Amino acid sequence: RILKLLLTGPHSAGKTSFLWRLSEDEFTTTYGPTIGVDFKIKCGKLDGENLKLQIWDTAGQERFRTITSSYYRGSMGIAVCYDVQDRRSFEDLPHWLELKARHAPVGTPAMLIGMKAEDTARREVATEEGRALAKSLGMPFAECSAKDGLKAVEHAACQLTRAALRRQRELDAERQFQISTAPPPTRRRCGDCAVL
Repeated sequence: RILKLLLTGPHSAGKTSFLWRLSEDEFTTTYGPTIGVDFKIKCGKLDGENLKLQIWDTAGQERFRTITSSYYRGSMGIAVCYDVQDRRSFEDLPHWLELKARHAPVGTPAMLIGMKAEDTARREVATEEGRALAKSLGMPFAECSAKDGLKAVEHAACQLTRAALRRQRELDAERQFQISTAPPPTRRRCGDCAVL
């Protein structure tokens, strides 16, 4: 099964570091800003199902927003990221949540992720603030640091992937129900042949 996941949020929130840690288990401080969009593939097994994740990293800069908004349409799960060391990135979240509401398919699961959680001395947004916002929106919440290693990043990605997988199974069941309950096609006679 292929799942398309989207990383979104303010410029310099740590989305690219999250992507590289998850897909390549690498971290560097030399990433430049994402131009438009970038993506990586991550294959694995979760809850007994083989998955191929297409993880799309969107640019946070204002000038790319018309380009990146189109990537919400086919997404199956959205990570809305912010930098715990930058209060402004947290205060900008309503804008990113509105983009999700406006452009993503109805019912697309989303998750709030606080990035750069490794340095408590530089923290400007408390864990409780992020958790409270996520709870008020009915979204899962996680904090992680790509700098600290794969474990917390992978845990956050698994939460989002499970939510996306659950939603896709619901949609599959709805489609199956619609197919199985559709009335049979009617036939009418046209001479010697049956025409649908």
